[in-house]
Amino acid sequence: MSQQRHEHDWYVEPPECVEKLIEVEKFFGYSILDPCCGKGTIPAVFLDEGYLNVECHDLVDRNIERISLQKRFKQQDFLKSSKDKKWDTIVTNPPFKDAVPIIEEALKVTNYKVCALLRLAFLESEKRTAFFKKSPLARIWVMKDRVTMYSGDYQGKKKFSGTQVYAWFVFEHGWHGPTQIERV
Repeated sequence: MSQQRHEHDWYVEPPECVEKLIEVEKFFGYSILDPCCGKGTIPAVFLDEGYLNVECHDLVDRNIERISLQKRFKQQDFLKSSKDKKWDTIVTNPPFKDAVPIIEEALKVTNYKVCALLRLAFLESEKRTAFFKKSPLARIWVMKDRVTMYSGDYQGKKKFSGTQVYAWFVFEHGWHGPTQIERV
């Protein structure tokens, strides 16, 4: 039996995925944005790790519960909205179907890097060949353990070993070398 996809392709990442990224990437700069924040998992982990200048946007207001994030939230379509500033880093779990345009837009409005949590299958597809040729893909951090990403809010659901392999794709401005692939 197949499960119907969420209307906005909203799948929630466990906080552990974000913690692993922070552990291995280390430098994110001063300002961080998650333009597809859902209920705010990624921004919440960055706040917990001591990053103070964190913003969160999403197409849909999903009622972020953490009070310190509510005032940092802006409801807007990242691809269609005008940007009046740049961020040092964008960290996001974008809808898979919109990942390429979101990453391309994110590269236009960042100073250092874009980190996108995606299925490893993002490397596949002839349609993304041109994108990968021109993008500064520096690193891919492949999750050693499969991750379960529940549709919508996963709170209270039992954690299972996932059926998909996920990875952090790190696009770094000025990167010209081969893409490094590591496991986390």
